[in-house]
Amino acid sequence: ISHPISVVSVPAFPVLTKEQYLLGNAIWPIRITSPLLGSPICENRIWAEHIEKLFSENEICSFVDPESNQTTFGRHKSNLCHAIMDACEQIGKKSPYLATGYTVFARSEPCLMCSMALLHSRVALVVYMEKSVFGGLGSVASVHVERNLNHKFKVFKLVGAM
Repeated sequence: ISHPISVVSVPAFPVLTKEQYLLGNAIWPIRITSPLLGSPICENRIWAEHIEKLFSENEICSFVDPESNQTTFGRHKSNLCHAIMDACEQIGKKSPYLATGYTVFARSEPCLMCSMALLHSRVALVVYMEKSVFGGLGSVASVHVERNLNHKFKVFKLVGAM
């Protein structure tokens, strides 16, 4: 039995919407994966606990070290120093190469400036609860998947954590 040969294009960029995921997964079901359709329940529960801790302790963001599981909280120092920038500065004083591999939890989507700081800090994952008017991880721009930049990281917007 011969099967017809068909030519399909391979997506050049990571999927950003559920529609892109469904389209790509229909063509390449083994290769196309996406966090957009959820992740393991236990991981979402752990993420929700981190976000709830931020709210309960009135913190804005936290960086979790992948090796020691130690948490660094970021705080607003002034109008020009956002909480994520503060946490990046704190970690930069302790670590030889910033926040490589860290998971970041934030109450709201980081602004463009903070999103670039996360990119340059080499974080692995950002989980946030609320969209932002100035958001750099999907609302206004998507710096975490910008094809002209040399680092990428995963981003999840946690729904219904509170």
